[in-house]
Amino acid sequence: MIRFAHIDHLRLGTPLAGLADCPEWLRRSAADATRSAVARLIQSVITHDCDFLLIAGRLVEPDALSAGVVPWLSQQLDTLDRRGIQVLVCDQSSENRALARLPNVTLFQRQDWVAAGRDPSGKIQLRHATPDRHSLGIRVDHAQNTVTDAALSYIAVPSLTSQKDLAAASHSLIQTATAGCPQAVSPDESGVFGMRLVEADPVAREWQSRFVATDSLGFRQYRVSVSGCENADDVAAKVLADLDRSDVARGRTLVVDVEATDMAWDCFLSSECAEHNLLSRLRHDCRFGHAGVWPRTFTAVPVCSDVPQFQSSDLRNALRKTVLSVSSESVDSLGSDSAVDRAADMRRRMQAAAEFLSLRP
Repeated sequence: MIRFAHIDHLRLGTPLAGLADCPEWLRRSAADATRSAVARLIQSVITHDCDFLLIAGRLVEPDALSAGVVPWLSQQLDTLDRRGIQVLVCDQSSENRALARLPNVTLFQRQDWVAAGRDPSGKIQLRHATPDRHSLGIRVDHAQNTVTDAALSYIAVPSLTSQKDLAAASHSLIQTATAGCPQAVSPDESGVFGMRLVEADPVAREWQSRFVATDSLGFRQYRVSVSGCENADDVAAKVLADLDRSDVARGRTLVVDVEATDMAWDCFLSSECAEHNLLSRLRHDCRFGHAGVWPRTFTAVPVCSDVPQFQSSDLRNALRKTVLSVSSESVDSLGSDSAVDRAADMRRRMQAAAEFLSLRP
């Protein structure tokens, strides 16, 4: 059996984005999240007693600052070297000098074969050679049907996200998989990030593969129906109940963008259900992220079925003008800053309602 870990792009030196409005402790955690994830990756490689680590993508992104990355990564890889765990890295032309200074690294070119097998003493060997029928062939390439004499062939297809639904066991002689990155770097990258742990048996010609999470901070777009909720208390309770069911691992913080759908119009138009008020409340009830969840944004979407159906376009347009006129007068007649903020929020919500009505067929 040959056991190895597969990761694509490390993205060291890339800061996390989208967390400007968050507690200071979370901002500090985000600043170190990528390195923390790579450190977890290294520890997982050791814990699972891997023969080698395959890095199929870039160490740093082209636009990321790499100052200090190589010395830090060298320390991490040195930990593997002391345990006899080799590192197989797909050579990136822009990183040649940096890669040359990394310890215990075997470089290979994209689309070139590396044959993995064991010597008579049982030690793993990684050779730049076309694999034979007794070895495991490894290659970084596009997804394709690769013909080879290898007992088993593993084709790594680098990507920013992984194939978490890859079959746990496979009898196919060719396995094509992505592992993604150890850590997400923006709210656009939702889900769990980590490495792929692969066990290959060239004799029995069988695979075992599974995903292992390494990230410490994750992003998720969370959509929850608040149908039947009559006030802010009901909405907050419903959202929190669903957030409690989120799979938040120990030591991991989940940053969520909440979209509350099917909100009743009476609730939607009330000041208590203003989006900024509900967001502040959710953050408080989540102990400002210490409970493992940090609500980043909150968006309310009113239910469509509660909107009256108007047959006359003139009536719809008249209603829209009336709503906008009334809400504008309400803002102009208020003096205090807080009152103006609340009224402005009300005008925005009334305008959204009027726009929705004017677009109804």
